[in-house]
Amino acid sequence: MMACRIGFVTQDDVLFPHLTVKETLTYAARLRLPKTFTKEQKEKRALDVIYELGLERCQDTMIGGSFVRGISGGERKRAGKTVVTTIHQPSSRLFHKFDKLILLGKGSLLYFGKASEAMNYFQSIGCSPLISMNPAEFLLDLANGNINDVSVPSELEDKVLIGNAEVEKYNGKPSPAVVHEYLVEAYESRVAETEKKKIMVSVPQDEALKDKLCSQRQWGARWDEQFSILFWRGIKERKHDYFSWLRITQRAMLNKERAADMYRLSAYFLARTTSDLPLDLILPVLFLLVVYFMAGLRLSTAPFFLTILTVFLCIIAAQKVPIFISWIRYMSFNYHTYKLLLKVQYEHLTPVINGVKIDSGLTEVAALIAMVFGYRFLAYLSLRRMKLQ
Repeated sequence: MMACRIGFVTQDDVLFPHLTVKETLTYAARLRLPKTFTKEQKEKRALDVIYELGLERCQDTMIGGSFVRGISGGERKRAGKTVVTTIHQPSSRLFHKFDKLILLGKGSLLYFGKASEAMNYFQSIGCSPLISMNPAEFLLDLANGNINDVSVPSELEDKVLIGNAEVEKYNGKPSPAVVHEYLVEAYESRVAETEKKKIMVSVPQDEALKDKLCSQRQWGARWDEQFSILFWRGIKERKHDYFSWLRITQRAMLNKERAADMYRLSAYFLARTTSDLPLDLILPVLFLLVVYFMAGLRLSTAPFFLTILTVFLCIIAAQKVPIFISWIRYMSFNYHTYKLLLKVQYEHLTPVINGVKIDSGLTEVAALIAMVFGYRFLAYLSLRRMKLQ
């Protein structure tokens, strides 16, 4: 249930380098905004975000990456995530404008709640400043275990009385590790449960209803809309990637978008597969136009297009073949492709030497088609089982 109410922003900027800023935000809006929004409303919302973040001048510029020139680092940060504000050493006046406050120390939660109640909470557990201090500065000192100007609670004084090297090292005061442990225990025992109940107050208590809601994901678009959006996004990105030796890392992008529940895995997988097909056909056809006539193969329409079809089947069947089965003869795409090409070119001739037997060709076609769908189905299952990071 919490995953439906909380969005996690990753530190790394994982974006498609060949998409423009406008395309990146528009695709994200169309996938993530609720179904109640029309396509025009989603696109308008993306434009509003572009102007709010000051990206209007570079909205038609590619994002870019390590080897692709694009927008600046600051613009890239704004396109990938929104930092509302970053404050270093806030003043007391500004601190009191905060609504909620989270105080972390060494990765542990020391306080979460209203900012106006933070000082009262720490005073209640025996930690209060001995001199007038900025609240933010006082809280940062506590998070770092620095209690030089802070009153020590009785529980910590008892630990100081034990007397050891750690106490002498810190002039009779508890070490930062001891202070940190005390603050974590105090939060867990006094605040954690109360704040958790406040967050979960709108969550249904009925277990059956809870399981039903957890199992139903709220997608921002229908399956066919997800497929269409991902298909055209894949076409735009792949047309740059195909003619370059550079290959983008798809796994990181897939992990990021799947973790945010932007689309179904089946829609992504089918869109990715189909968007690759047109580009997978371009270079082989150009190559075959030269080789076919240079080799003196049959100059008629049917054999020519059948040859193209056979080579195309070979290409898409050859993608992602597992290494551990490549030695099996009858599962080799080259084996079936070669037999099909022999049939197309030499079926009308009587062989002088009995070598490779040329049958009707249906077995080879069926084998290649089975590979096309079989290997992709295995890849789909692998992605389905892949742990999101």
